[in-house]
Amino acid sequence: MTRRGAILCAMVMGACLLMGDAADGQLRAVPKGRIPAVAEPAKPQAEQPAPSRYDRLLVKYLAGIDEAARLNEQQRIGMYRWHLERWRRTEQELFQDESAALDKLRALAKAQGGKLFRSEGGGEELRYLISTSAASARVFTALCRENLVDGEELLPFLRGGGPILDRAWIPLLQNLAGAARKRTDAWRYGVEALYRAGLAREECRPLLTEIAERDSDVKALHALLFDSDPETGRPVPVISLSNLMLAKKLSAKEFSPEVRVVCASYAAALRDYDLAQSVCKDLLSQRYKGFDEPKAPPPAEDRPLFRARNTALYLMFYQLKNERMFKLIYYRSLELQKEQNDHPGKAPGTWGGFSASVTGQAEVNIAQSLVDEAAKFQGESQ
Repeated sequence: MTRRGAILCAMVMGACLLMGDAADGQLRAVPKGRIPAVAEPAKPQAEQPAPSRYDRLLVKYLAGIDEAARLNEQQRIGMYRWHLERWRRTEQELFQDESAALDKLRALAKAQGGKLFRSEGGGEELRYLISTSAASARVFTALCRENLVDGEELLPFLRGGGPILDRAWIPLLQNLAGAARKRTDAWRYGVEALYRAGLAREECRPLLTEIAERDSDVKALHALLFDSDPETGRPVPVISLSNLMLAKKLSAKEFSPEVRVVCASYAAALRDYDLAQSVCKDLLSQRYKGFDEPKAPPPAEDRPLFRARNTALYLMFYQLKNERMFKLIYYRSLELQKEQNDHPGKAPGTWGGFSASVTGQAEVNIAQSLVDEAAKFQGESQ
């Protein structure tokens, strides 16, 4: 090879080495005897499953429940104030002339054999009973003096007055409560009416506590645990050590369902959510006796359980407001559908369960109405 040819050959070899170095920089010096792996093309990512109906409703519920609870409370306050206004208008209508109103009620008593409240449903005289009216108090005080009304008939009405009871009713209430025979219904109503009106609380509290525990008296317990805001009608929890201990005690399983759900409401008002949720979950887990008797009328024991569970569902939805509570409500709303799917071809109710029980069906309908309400919320999921 000539000298010129040798130089040309060296230049070609140098260029090849430079290209090899660049390749080595990319391949990071592949060891001898190994073949570099060739990257496989990326697989398309699997599609995520669409959210279930429950998932979509849960998102809407959690996003919208605070506003819905606020609007629900406003609606309740509006209804309370509507009643107050209606009573005011009724007072103006019936008691423009108290003497005329008194004569009208005397005639009604005569038509009923000498006493008011003897007709079925109470009669027209019920319109004249207005807890916020001093005129109503004066007229019925006169009727009691004339023995035209049994005072004990007034006590159930007076116990519902509470803080809105006009002060003109107080002397009559004290006389009637004092005259009632001990341990009768009238006596119990009188004790509760005095307590709710803010009278003789130190004397009445142990009596109401005994009534609540011994007789599972829901109204007596509610009077102890809650006061009522006269402006809004909102239940206001009465915070005291004795009430905390009482609510804890009566929330146990051996007490009636309705007493237990009042305790759950009290716990929720004090943000003891663990106790409130525990009571609600246990109430919903109990079995209606009507489940086992498809063709029989609803057993008497099912009615208080239904009322308690009805209250619990609304408490869970509007106050406890979390995923666990909503999940219980959602799946309770599907019970009739689930039972039908589990018994294809059979008539509803023939297998027992929710579809065989009037109270069970009503409970499912309540749960369904709450789920439907959540579906209307303006949440993040449409």
